[in-house]
Amino acid sequence: MQRSIKFRFFYKNKRIEDNLTLREIADRCSFHWHDAVIVVQFTGLLDKNGVEIYEGDIVCYEANTMPPLNCAVKWETPSFILTWADESTSAISPYLEDSLEVIGSIYLNPELLEVRNDNRDKEE
Repeated sequence: MQRSIKFRFFYKNKRIEDNLTLREIADRCSFHWHDAVIVVQFTGLLDKNGVEIYEGDIVCYEANTMPPLNCAVKWETPSFILTWADESTSAISPYLEDSLEVIGSIYLNPELLEVRNDNRDKEE
């Protein structure tokens, strides 16, 4: 399976553009991208709605055996992982695509990691 290599760029908590090379982003901006720009990579996976999942995305994980949980997508060599509120992790794979929904980004709305998980704590 070959996946597209795509990047998304953030600058000062704002999404700049998708699918640009590092050279293109440096040429278009008046700042030094290496000092201020956050670069995240496409995981090669799509969520249940067909939305591309990138490193740094916040996804809602819904499984039949537990209430929905929000978690962050991160890169941990050698693969992308899901990081839960308690800092535990699990592998992200194509088998989970139907259980994941992109709802935000850790750079644009980190509060989404707290909302759903706080509600779960109250239920317990």
